[in-house]
Amino acid sequence: MAHPRMVGLIIGAADVAVSMRMAVHEDGLTLPNLMAVMNEAFAPTDAELAHATAVVAAFDAQVGSERAAFSLKGRMVDLPVVEQCRQVLQRAAVIKARA
Repeated sequence: MAHPRMVGLIIGAADVAVSMRMAVHEDGLTLPNLMAVMNEAFAPTDAELAHATAVVAAFDAQVGSERAAFSLKGRMVDLPVVEQCRQVLQRAAVIKARA
């Protein structure tokens, strides 16, 4: 069912990482006394948040350009990278809401 020009498919590390993170539920921790410790341990750093915000903003600016990937600060950005960044931002929002 693939397009005749399709000759192969490569699954990259970012694809696997996104899939693995999607399988983990945010409510998996049930011990309230450990919540603050876990939030601190897994909270994204300021640098991670800045990077994720920049990637998602750049991607949003590219929507409609009919390109599957683009370059940001000399690095390739494609959908799995954007999804990882969205997960970072979502994790930060969940942690902030619980604080």
